[in-house]
Amino acid sequence: MTAAALVRLLLPGVGLATGVQAAGSEGTVRTVTTPFAIEDVDFTRDCRPNDALARLFTMFGGAAPADADAAEWTFDGPLYNAVGGDVSQVLRLDDAAPWHGLRLVEARFDHGIERGPVNYTLAFEDSPERVRAVWNERGWQLPPVGETRDVEGLEGYAVIGVEAAGALATVTCYRD
Repeated sequence: MTAAALVRLLLPGVGLATGVQAAGSEGTVRTVTTPFAIEDVDFTRDCRPNDALARLFTMFGGAAPADADAAEWTFDGPLYNAVGGDVSQVLRLDDAAPWHGLRLVEARFDHGIERGPVNYTLAFEDSPERVRAVWNERGWQLPPVGETRDVEGLEGYAVIGVEAAGALATVTCYRD
């Protein structure tokens, strides 16, 4: 499966308006000139990566085409069905990046191939209580640390919550 196909499969409904076509694939290599800011990385209200987070995730396995809707996508069903387990990726930043008053240090993606779910996580070098407060100031209505809440309109399918993870605090969108 191509990196572009994997991005399309695992991030359905996310438009990647920017990107670089992977070297060695059909077409030419293009350099992206669209500005990128870590502070733009976020989840959509339905608990999917927003365009900036999806763009960041392209670092996991090559880049998606610049025009995802116009690109020809392939899905290698036999390969996908033969692989068991899950796909987990962690992008660690060398230095904590300012993010709405917090210090973002990781973006994580987990996908259980045979059994789901798909989880998207942002990790911060801040206390879980501070992370929850900042997210709630931004309108997320996160429950107390260690608990999750249903995402409105996706009850029983998607939840979001803040957890303590060692020295980090994480916000994770869990999608079944």
